[in-house]
Amino acid sequence: MPYIEDFMTKEAVSTDAGDSCLEAAKLMVRMNIGAIVVSEGDRPVGIVTERDFLNKVTASGKDPSKIALREIMSSPPVTISPKATVRDAARMMIEKGVRRLVVVENDKLVGIVSIRDITRILVGSMAAWKEARVTLE
Repeated sequence: MPYIEDFMTKEAVSTDAGDSCLEAAKLMVRMNIGAIVVSEGDRPVGIVTERDFLNKVTASGKDPSKIALREIMSSPPVTISPKATVRDAARMMIEKGVRRLVVVENDKLVGIVSIRDITRILVGSMAAWKEARVTLE
């Protein structure tokens, strides 16, 4: 079973809790990402997703340039160790009802893993298993 560190996104994008939602949204568009880790120094303190922007800013009619990320972020973020397994990550996502896990080591941000990453690994494993099975027959 692969470990999180083997397939996590190592260049997780983070920003400061005091940054505006508008600044963060522009950064997410520029980086083509669906979530941004909110940090104080190098310690992750929250996460903001596209859904957060939609539900907590846009649908509420708030001005994104006047709302700080700390006002809408999910905090504390759901975190996982880079040494955890794919099974651990999938179980945690189901239990916590999240689609992304912030990967931390020694309280420092080292990556992010999404449900898409987990699915890619599991589908790849199933394909490899099927190929091995066909070869054995």
